[in-house]
Amino acid sequence: MIEFKAKYGEWGIIFGATDGVGKAMARSLAERKLNVVLIGRRTEALEALGKELVEEYKIAYQVITEDLSTDLAIERIIEQTKGLDIGFVSYVACLSVFGPFYEQTWEQEQQMININIISFMKYFHYYTKLFKEKNRGGIINIGSMSGITGAPYIAQYGAGKSFISKMTEAVAFEMLDTNVDIMVPILGSTITPSFLKSLPDTEAGKAALAAAMTPEECMEEIFENFGKKRSMILGDLNRENAKAMANQTSDQTIEFVGNLFK
Repeated sequence: MIEFKAKYGEWGIIFGATDGVGKAMARSLAERKLNVVLIGRRTEALEALGKELVEEYKIAYQVITEDLSTDLAIERIIEQTKGLDIGFVSYVACLSVFGPFYEQTWEQEQQMININIISFMKYFHYYTKLFKEKNRGGIINIGSMSGITGAPYIAQYGAGKSFISKMTEAVAFEMLDTNVDIMVPILGSTITPSFLKSLPDTEAGKAALAAAMTPEECMEEIFENFGKKRSMILGDLNRENAKAMANQTSDQTIEFVGNLFK
């Protein structure tokens, strides 16, 4: 665990640390003795998490309450963390609105674009450049099976996750001649508050819940492979599903996924 801190640096930043995968990511970094910057919209929840981590792992923390859908969110975060030895960052934040694309408002679409693409790009560009100059650092951007399959009724979420995955995979290759490790783990169904909220009360929904991984299971697989793999699908079942989809047309895959939420 100490080796992780020595390799990457004193502080890690989690963009979207309030609950679910982001909360598990913060705990995983604290286990590895990194101090953590916790970013999200709910100050009380972030402070509670920070205090838990201090009590359990004796690390330091900083809370930044920020809405990543706003124009200068990333710039404000960079300014507030300039004095820290940042060695690791993770973009977990995402936004999805369930329902047909044509029923959503443009304001909802703009919010999703800002969080899932624009703020992600600002963050990724800044920290890739910073770590390249240091020749040290770690970046984990969370992907989704929805980015591989496409996702009716959460169409923009799937498209955004595809963007994150392909950007990360390409930039990770560009950075192979550095000491910067970059990874995009591809998560399938994961038991988080947002997943449970969007889960349909159907047999398909029950099956998805039964097959879902916990955030902690995801973290275990991620950190077993971080620094070794640049992109990977998490979970044996998700890997099997990906192989099966390789023999299907795009129409068949979209039809299967769409019927899960219909």
